[in-house]
Amino acid sequence: MNTQKERFEVTPAETNEVVLEDVKKLQKEI
Repeated sequence: MNTQKERFEVTPAETNEVVLEDVKKLQKEI
């Protein structure tokens, strides 16, 4: 369980940027 947590561990800022990128991609597809 610990390995998975470490693998996906990112700062909130990084997570927000990734989410924004995904949102932009989804908006373009719609």
